[in-house]
Amino acid sequence: MKKLILILLLSISYAAFTQEPVRQSVVDAEKAALLKEINKQQKSFSCHFVEEKNIAVLDETVVSKGIITYEAAKQLTCEYTEPESLILSKDANGNLSVTKNGKPMKANMMHKQMMDMMETFVSGKAVGQSNEYEAEVWSCDKDYIVSLTPKAASRFSVIELYLNKESKRIEKTVLKETRGDCTTITMSE
Repeated sequence: MKKLILILLLSISYAAFTQEPVRQSVVDAEKAALLKEINKQQKSFSCHFVEEKNIAVLDETVVSKGIITYEAAKQLTCEYTEPESLILSKDANGNLSVTKNGKPMKANMMHKQMMDMMETFVSGKAVGQSNEYEAEVWSCDKDYIVSLTPKAASRFSVIELYLNKESKRIEKTVLKETRGDCTTITMSE
């Protein structure tokens, strides 16, 4: 009986420890100021990323790593270095080039959608007066969470941007798909 109670207490403690942070609603004035700051903030940057894609039907997680580089009105580059080399680059004119393992290849619809969506987020367009997303802002211990719900039918049910409260930089993006898949992208300097 004592073992059962101990196991139950440990399970409850573990469940409480692994839960999402407590979210508090942000007042309209604070939300507007934050969204305005994010929208004007990033004009260029480069960061490393780790992408964890949970594929629901396979009950499997695929991990990729790489570097994202963005320079406003010039170019967005997403270079996957692991598990294989894949470079997606979109220039100021919207031209997309793809290189896989050092060889040029034709860009497909998924590449285009991914780069368009990534540009929307890194440029700050998604959190401004967007025609594409309805934005809600939450606050937790260290982060603001901008929850974006697509206004039109989309493969994503919700997209969450986790911004560090001090730097206002996006440190994590969670893409929840309507079919159950979930991708978490963690960014670091």
